[in-house]
Amino acid sequence: MRPQDEGLDAVSLLHFAGTFHPVAAVRCREDTQRRPDGGTDAIAVEDRADDVAALLAALRLPDAPPPSPEPSAGDEPPDPDPDLICTLEGYSPPRLVLLDGQGRWVRPGIPRDACGKPLAEAAAAMDKLHWTRVTTRVLGEVESAEAAASGCDQVFTDMVWFTGVYPPTRQGDLAPLADDAASVRLCVYQVKASGRDSEKPQGDFVAGGLLPTGRWAAVKRAVQTSGKATTCTTPANRFARLETPRGDIYVELDGCRRLVAQGVLPGDGTSGDTIRQASTDLPALLTKP
Repeated sequence: MRPQDEGLDAVSLLHFAGTFHPVAAVRCREDTQRRPDGGTDAIAVEDRADDVAALLAALRLPDAPPPSPEPSAGDEPPDPDPDLICTLEGYSPPRLVLLDGQGRWVRPGIPRDACGKPLAEAAAAMDKLHWTRVTTRVLGEVESAEAAASGCDQVFTDMVWFTGVYPPTRQGDLAPLADDAASVRLCVYQVKASGRDSEKPQGDFVAGGLLPTGRWAAVKRAVQTSGKATTCTTPANRFARLETPRGDIYVELDGCRRLVAQGVLPGDGTSGDTIRQASTDLPALLTKP
């Protein structure tokens, strides 16, 4: 069952009250599910509830009347009801259908409150249903087993390129880096071909994990020898993210080979991101086994 109506103008249950007698409700939704290997999938789920009497009663409730405007003087438009506060978040109607004993279905309208949102009684009735999962279908991978094991995000933005496309980027001295013995996580990403020319290229996880003992000390020295960043017009194919106790450091592993780290900005001594030219040995330190 895959009802396609995603709009707000769903068929009203009242229209079918005389000829359609629901015995169950089915909802379709999206969720995530952890796999045995540690990865996570996006899934489509179909749930069913059979005790729908309270739900049907709530769905038959009328919409709340619109707010009554306050009278105004002269020809000015009326003021809105000062006691009504409507929030601005969007609303997607639930993918809910009702089934009768012959397997026929309708998608009911959801009664609305004065702000156009689901009536509280209807929302509560749907929440109180005893849902049983009927089917599950995998839509795609959200997180690979390798990314989960490494502690890295599956997808991340190339922050060096993103920082560099908004000149003038202030270049200051590097802020103090984490101690040589600090625990530092390295995450390496491959830029998606579809977004390589965008302002915020997205990268897919390639490899990662905690740096071996002693590696951070060498990486730290390479970061400290970085210089003034050169003008760059070539997006990287790969980049790295270093998660340190004193802030993240981002490094282009090819292309212009720049880095972004916490800096002390000139003049006022405030802190902020600084973009610099990475030393020639830094990318190799981040990609060797």
